[in-house]
Amino acid sequence: MVGLSGSRELLGKEQRIVAVPISELSGLANRELDTLVVERVLGLEVVARDWPCGPEPECGLWRASPEREPVAPWYHTPSPVIRLPDDRWVDESEDPLFRGVMANYAEELDAWIVPVPFYSVDPGLAAALVEYLRAAGYEIRIEARGGGSGPAYSVTVRGPAGGREVRAAANTFARAVCEAAVLAVPGSGVAKHFQTSPAPADRESGGR
Repeated sequence: MVGLSGSRELLGKEQRIVAVPISELSGLANRELDTLVVERVLGLEVVARDWPCGPEPECGLWRASPEREPVAPWYHTPSPVIRLPDDRWVDESEDPLFRGVMANYAEELDAWIVPVPFYSVDPGLAAALVEYLRAAGYEIRIEARGGGSGPAYSVTVRGPAGGREVRAAANTFARAVCEAAVLAVPGSGVAKHFQTSPAPADRESGGR
């Protein structure tokens, strides 16, 4: 799925292209790629890779079980989950990067946790990721091919202040965005996504 990647270094008046390892991103399962987005791009902590999660019957939002042993039949899918910082409450109606998921308190982990969102298959989440990178100073170029052979989408990302440039190609917009984002931001992330905000008064109740 990845077309090519590279980084540009300005050396005086000369410019050279340095290859960037692809690290087999094209072979990763979607959920593994989602986890890399959370850890590398957003700089958040994934505390479990196989915590029981599932859609809440009333609203359809994806939510983690409050216990490792599922307490309800809809927590039927082992999924990666994120530990929320102490000062942050995820409200899916306000945070476009966490659309479709809900927070829950896990006593075993002594933390509020939320399932890793489905960035690599949800175009809306991928678009929010593009905006997140753009706000952090990254330049993003998206190309869509009409028919023919080869990947349908190509996403090029260039780092702030003339940083390195990478490009990923895939058959879906969301997958191409996620691969390019991970290639562009190695390490712990461009910035901490969560900012300090007042904790809700009922947070200590252990439920939402």
